Amino acid sequence: MNIKFKMLIKYIFKKILFSILYTFKFFIKKKNYIIIQSYSPYSYSENSRYLFEYMSNYQSKKYKIFWNTESDEISKFFVKQKLNYINFRENPIKFIYIFLSCKILIDCGTKFLNFLGLASYDNKIIKISIYHGGGPKTMPISKILTPERQQDINDHNSFNYINFSSDFLKKNCEDNFQLDKRKTLSL
Repeated sequence: MNIKFKMLIKYIFKKILFSILYTFKFFIKKKNYIIIQSYSPYSYSENSRYLFEYMSNYQSKKYKIFWNTESDEISKFFVKQKLNYINFRENPIKFIYIFLSCKILIDCGTKFLNFLGLASYDNKIIKISIYHGGGPKTMPISKILTPERQQDINDHNSFNYINFSSDFLKKNCEDNFQLDKRKTLSL
């Protein structure tokens, strides 16, 4: 099979799976699940790691905290530490159930866990970025609204809330990424 045909089959399969899961999500009750991840499903790092560990150690009876990973090594670590996690490659049914049941997604960057694009269409999921730093992101890439710049603005605005490490960074990013002030925090 040629590459274009394989890509077409994969695209069609994803669209069919999206339709099935999108319909299925209406039958799954939302639970007090929080899914946290780093910038990559193969990484256990960034400030999201420390938030996950803190919330796991001092877990309230109200929420159950999960880390999203695709790494076998990280999964083994979580098993040893008795921490909750989801790993699509390890257990796709558990992953899909937890994902469709969760109420909150937390990420450290500008892309939240969006399996098949389902989270983008689910207004019942609160998406929070704890923002892993300012650096170059605080400065506009271009005064001209290029497609890349527009995508960066869209990525920032896809979250319900974004936490910034300082009021200065918060104000800069509100201006640079056209963020609604009601979406931004500085904790």
